[in-house]
Amino acid sequence: MNDNTEEMRYSVVACIDLQGFSSHLETGNYDLRTRIGGEAIERLKILDNQLTLLKKEKELAPEYYPKLFTRRVNDSLIISIDLPDILLPSVGASVRTGFTGEEFVKYFDVSSYENEEDFVEDYQRQIRNSIQDLILFVGLIARIHSSVSMEELKNSFPGVKTVMATGYRLSYKIDGKEDFLSANFAFSNSYIASNSLHGAKFFVDNNILHLLSVDKYCVNLLKRCQFIGSAEVFDIFSDRSEPLRPNSVFREGVLEQVELFRKDFWFRELDATKVAFLQIVPQLMPYLEGKKAYDNPKLFKKIFETMSTNSTREDFAAGIKRGFFVWFGMDEDIRVVYDLISVGKSEILEKKQKEEMMKNLYVYFDEKSANSIK
Repeated sequence: MNDNTEEMRYSVVACIDLQGFSSHLETGNYDLRTRIGGEAIERLKILDNQLTLLKKEKELAPEYYPKLFTRRVNDSLIISIDLPDILLPSVGASVRTGFTGEEFVKYFDVSSYENEEDFVEDYQRQIRNSIQDLILFVGLIARIHSSVSMEELKNSFPGVKTVMATGYRLSYKIDGKEDFLSANFAFSNSYIASNSLHGAKFFVDNNILHLLSVDKYCVNLLKRCQFIGSAEVFDIFSDRSEPLRPNSVFREGVLEQVELFRKDFWFRELDATKVAFLQIVPQLMPYLEGKKAYDNPKLFKKIFETMSTNSTREDFAAGIKRGFFVWFGMDEDIRVVYDLISVGKSEILEKKQKEEMMKNLYVYFDEKSANSIK
């Protein structure tokens, strides 16, 4: 057996792909100078804008971001993350399900545990710590997907499909710089699986959900994300407690089996607008674990309650009536969203609002001055 363990990485890759882009170009005779070609360029700018927003926010709030590899390839965004070695599956496996004796010695100081309870506590702590970047990553990808979807909808474009997959990556450098797409089979899995997963939807490899299930708060949120909502056909007898806001009907996201390199993978459709809130779960931990008192009576409390409540499939199927009331795309400052959910107000938001108000006042008085001169 060829042992390349030191260079081997266990990776997750998200392919965020504009739907119907080839047909769009074909309609414009593959000439970007035409009006239709110009529309295609505008769609590409939507992707570029997401990377711009990502870079800006990462600089302002690095605690919400893992180490990322990003690249735009034609009409797709490719974003990747390497997971800690402790999550690297055993040879022949697709996801970590346990440890060999040699791995136990490598990752755990077995002689330091006084009893089995001490070991279990340390084991759970290390595994939870190892998925923190993955939690941030999945939430980030969901925000990007949601933002692109919204921009596509505004312009009556076909939408976007995201496929997130796991796989191995051999560390490969060109001129001393890491090339994350070379020998990256997480990318291959995502790209190939996309051919079998149809529609402008958000698909996640079940191996990723398996890893995220280590954290019970992620599990609670993801259970809600498994139900996809759409507007209900209006019924005059339905609950009209919220004027003009339609009731929603929910279905469980599809689960698709895809064979990749002679292995079976399963991909789950999730509601990306809810998955996005994973990106703030690590920062909310003091509240979720009860180390800080949570007392937010506002609309945002529903999001927190979803994270902190262990519900069954039957609970969700019978009880979901509304969404979260909060939009969380890339154009929303993640620090503000965290503040609103955790304490119900945000100094950052208040400062921005004051600055905007002062800017408008300056414009108003400048116009008044100009008019008086005239």
